[in-house]
Amino acid sequence: MLSIWHQAPLALTLILFSLFSLTISAALVMDYAYPNELFDASIRTSGVGMCIAISRIGAVAGTFMLPIISNAWGSQAIFIICGTVLLIGGIICYQWAPETSLRFAKHNRSTINEPSGSRVTSSRYSDSTID
Repeated sequence: MLSIWHQAPLALTLILFSLFSLTISAALVMDYAYPNELFDASIRTSGVGMCIAISRIGAVAGTFMLPIISNAWGSQAIFIICGTVLLIGGIICYQWAPETSLRFAKHNRSTINEPSGSRVTSSRYSDSTID
């Protein structure tokens, strides 16, 4: 909306820009939360490190390109590019990113009826011990 409607009322512009900033911030926070749930414990640190390193490469490219794009095409082009990247990323994540809450819920349900002090392991969580 910000990239298309150049003469939007100030209140609407403020609301839309705040929504855009909130969305960008939420996407940045996911760099730390989602990979921890996604990777098994044996490769978790490498996976999280790789995700954060790739996101930082994107951040550097965006920081470097922001003034260039702004000077060449204006702020509307920046909103179009950022909105397009967020939309494509959201579609990709919706289609192919695994839902991790079901994996942990299934594992926790299987251990509810175990007697206290027993050792429960599975092939997926072979390094975990639940007492």
